[in-house]
Amino acid sequence: MRIVSFAMVILAVSLLPCTFARGQNAEIQRASATPFIDGMIDGAWGNATVHGTDEFLVAGGGSSDGPQDLDISWRALWDDDNLYVLIEVVDDVIINDDSRDWQDDSIELYIDAQDTNAEDYRPNNEDVPAYQLTAIAGFDPVAAAELRNADETTSALTHGTNSYAGADDATRFPQGSDTSTTTIAEDGSGWTFEGAFPWTSLEDTPNEIIARGGFGFGLAYNDDDDRGGRDVQLMWATSNGNLWRDASVFPTASLVGPVDPIGMPGDINDDGVVDLADYDILRANFNTRVQSREQGDLDFNRLVDLHDFLLFQAAFNEANGAAAVPEPGNLFLLSMGGLLLLLRTSRRSASRN
Repeated sequence: MRIVSFAMVILAVSLLPCTFARGQNAEIQRASATPFIDGMIDGAWGNATVHGTDEFLVAGGGSSDGPQDLDISWRALWDDDNLYVLIEVVDDVIINDDSRDWQDDSIELYIDAQDTNAEDYRPNNEDVPAYQLTAIAGFDPVAAAELRNADETTSALTHGTNSYAGADDATRFPQGSDTSTTTIAEDGSGWTFEGAFPWTSLEDTPNEIIARGGFGFGLAYNDDDDRGGRDVQLMWATSNGNLWRDASVFPTASLVGPVDPIGMPGDINDDGVVDLADYDILRANFNTRVQSREQGDLDFNRLVDLHDFLLFQAAFNEANGAAAVPEPGNLFLLSMGGLLLLLRTSRRSASRN
């Protein structure tokens, strides 16, 4: 019986979800349409998960008087080209008159696309592409560019930090992320930030991030209600106040998406055709936890299962017509048969003992 129990433990462990070093805090959906970056909320954001104020914690000191004082939410999307971020803020008092942007009403966005976990990504330290990016409430792209010494973009970002040497705007900001903007509500109580950050500038790709399991991602809001500097900093998913310099304490996010957003549907090995070579990969990894689409995970849940087979079968039949692809039931029966054989063998061994 001990052998049987051990076999069941191994089976249970194999079915546990895959995690990565810092723990997964959010899943970012693949965009079904490209957001129009204007600070407004269009239909493209409809399938994005909203993370509200209840997920934010106080970092350092201070306190917030609840939603009537400050209410913040964010959502994100991705596609092959960009990481998209939308942040909505309702704040009863908006102040943006301090030259130190972290002392006024402002958003801080933290991105470590390569998940470097660099313990100090400030200038002249570790040479890694981890970023702290700041946008001040109500600063339009033109005003923000003046603070950035006019780096020839239209970004609403007013501050950038990473480990690349010097204060060159070309390294302090992800280049090409110049389609972001902010707006303030007519009654002066709210504002939004919307941005598109190219993966090329963040120096990683969705494929690599999906294969690795996730990336460092964080967000904070600085609230100033009395022109006396920051009253409180709310940090999403953590109360650690060191994200401004330490990427190892960033919360994390993973990229998830619909079936086969990359390449030809069902073409697991990316050779341009859907054939039995793709089926062989799927069969070899069936009922196995994997890290990438190239291992047969067509629905990006990190498990090669019956659903992946059905997706492959549909793509194969569409590309080749009805052909001799084994029915999904056969694979299921084979996998169950293997498990029953293991348990039967284990029982025989146990009875002999």
